[in-house]
Amino acid sequence: MSGYHTRWVRPSEQADDPERIAIREALAFGKALYDRRVALGLSVAEPADRAMMTEDEIECIEEGGTAPTVALLRRLSAALEADVRLTSGHGLGSVWFEAHAAWHHLSAAVERRSRSCLWCIPPRPSPLALFR
Repeated sequence: MSGYHTRWVRPSEQADDPERIAIREALAFGKALYDRRVALGLSVAEPADRAMMTEDEIECIEEGGTAPTVALLRRLSAALEADVRLTSGHGLGSVWFEAHAAWHHLSAAVERRSRSCLWCIPPRPSPLALFR
């Protein structure tokens, strides 16, 4: 028995269906928002307040119920202190938020300091103290 349903193969015409593409893009957008929010350790309320949106709107986006628009991407990228990155595909990894370069370098510097314990190093002696 070898029919269409026994192999679970999607017909190729469904892959390029605009409605399916829109659904995949909304899901990718929601996943990107969720991933960035969790990476920052924020509750749903915090990005909602920063973006002047409701918690329900943020949850709706995270669940893939909102199509990404340029205005919405800008608003959320500002609220999440991140840049929006896009690829040419429509899959789940095609949209993501990436920390601003300045924030990334600052957080990396803080991490390096905490690892090397620079906070605990006593101040250097004065250059004049070397000649006494």
